[in-house]
Amino acid sequence: MSEEKIIRKTIQIKNSLWEQFQSRIEEIYGTTYKKQGEAIETAITNYVNNIDQDPNEKEELRSNINILEQENTQLKLDQKESQNIIQQLDSQMHHKDNEIQHLNKEVKRLESDNHNKTDELNSLRKQNQEITSKHESEINELNQLNKTLTDENQKLIDEKTTAKLQLNDYKKDIQNINDKEKLMQQNIDKSNKNNDILQKQINDLKEDKKKNLEEIEELKKERKRLQTENNQLTQNLENVETQYEGQLTEYKKLVNRKEHTQEVLNKQQFELNEALKKLEKYSYAMGKLENMSLIDRLFNRIPEEVKELVAAEKTEELGE
Repeated sequence: MSEEKIIRKTIQIKNSLWEQFQSRIEEIYGTTYKKQGEAIETAITNYVNNIDQDPNEKEELRSNINILEQENTQLKLDQKESQNIIQQLDSQMHHKDNEIQHLNKEVKRLESDNHNKTDELNSLRKQNQEITSKHESEINELNQLNKTLTDENQKLIDEKTTAKLQLNDYKKDIQNINDKEKLMQQNIDKSNKNNDILQKQINDLKEDKKKNLEEIEELKKERKRLQTENNQLTQNLENVETQYEGQLTEYKKLVNRKEHTQEVLNKQQFELNEALKKLEKYSYAMGKLENMSLIDRLFNRIPEEVKELVAAEKTEELGE
């Protein structure tokens, strides 16, 4: 008996039933290796031998056959669709072949153009070399000019930096000047205050001078009157002296009166001299004050003569 040919078939089966089938084979044989086919052959043999005896199995088989026929029909439809797709692809391939032929022609044309362009390029390269050689000297000159300009630019940058430093110094100087001006303004304010005090002192001195002048005028008038009286007395004395013997008593009276008058006159002369000295000092002091410089006024540098005069006046006032 010859060995039967073994074929491969694809079937559809429920997953749960297949898993039960696998488990049953492992229970019986301990493995599924090469046992699945044997079990399926046995099941098919039993099914074939008993197909007429089980109507339910027959109906199930018919149902499976219908399913297989439907699947076969679907496969035919899929095959037809695949053929249509293949035809479309063939048409596209034919179109692509035409395009490739056209592109090959275009490539040949481009190769010819490229050859011409290569000749033109070689000519242009030669011209470019000539132009490059021609402009090398100009480039060198430009480089030299650029170097010169760079040096000059660096020099200008250095000068700018120096100018900035000088500007900062100028700003500091200006700030110092502003500070000095502020201090000077303070000194001026202080000087103005001192000037007010000095002006008051000058006004007081002027008032004193005016009073002294009035006193001097009074003393001059009194002196003139006394001189006139003294002259008159002297004349009278001379007249009396001629009559000395007869008028001795009168003479003594006149002598006493003359001495008294002379003492008064001497005292007034002394007071007049002192007033003139004082007036001279006041005039000198006022001249000193009026001729004071701005710096002396700012720092209240009053002449020593004025200070001494003011101190002496205060002493006299305290003495009186």
